[in-house]
Amino acid sequence: VQRAMARAARDQDAGYQFLYSIPLARKVKQAFGRTIRTLKDRGALVILDYRAEKLQQELKLRRFLKKNLLYKNLNEFFRGYDTI
Repeated sequence: VQRAMARAARDQDAGYQFLYSIPLARKVKQAFGRTIRTLKDRGALVILDYRAEKLQQELKLRRFLKKNLLYKNLNEFFRGYDTI
């Protein structure tokens, strides 16, 4: 951790990763892990954080610029899925 912090102090890209990208990626993965517990579970995460834009490719995220497209995609994703 100390080496990463020292590098982050010298390198702007490393600093961005250390302060923003790494914590965001960890939180996204934790949230998704809490969403999917069994083989029957389905889940979708909607991230409303500008920092996620840089992680879009790394985390294989889809970006929606219009709410109606997001809603349509979520409805299609959950179609036929049993709810409680």
